[in-house]
Amino acid sequence: MFLQAGQEAGLPFNPDLNGPSSEGVGFYQITTRNGFRLSASRAYLWRALARRNLVVRTRALATRVLFEGKRAVGVAYRYGNKTIEVRAGREVILCGGAINSPQVLQLSGVGPVELLKSQGIDIVHDSPAVGAICRTISATTTSIARGARASTTISIPGGARRSRVCAMC
Repeated sequence: MFLQAGQEAGLPFNPDLNGPSSEGVGFYQITTRNGFRLSASRAYLWRALARRNLVVRTRALATRVLFEGKRAVGVAYRYGNKTIEVRAGREVILCGGAINSPQVLQLSGVGPVELLKSQGIDIVHDSPAVGAICRTISATTTSIARGARASTTISIPGGARRSRVCAMC
């Protein structure tokens, strides 16, 4: 009924509010457990905290991915007033979200070559798509509990603002 009302009000049905367009009415995709919102940290990280090969550093800011050629081999981050570099044994996973992941990639030399050159950043890989559709969402969201696991949302047209220069965020 909620989705139908939104469509009758002139909003398009959007099957993927995280897709190319965030406008419309549709199901909001969130991580839940037992009907409650669940953070990525609680869902995935907490179980791994006892591993000997995992160090969690809070209050740190990733500043760039370290590369050897085109292979990611580590991460540089700021902790207090120090810059620290760590190397990965196997892989580097960048999980900075919709804004910070492209920002860190661009600061690392991965992104649109003209943008990187204009900022004096050494080029690792020309990838015009990095940062091309960064957006911050300014929308009205109404969530309605349906059973224990679903909710719906309305995203008001014109709510998403795109930014082509994530490195300058």
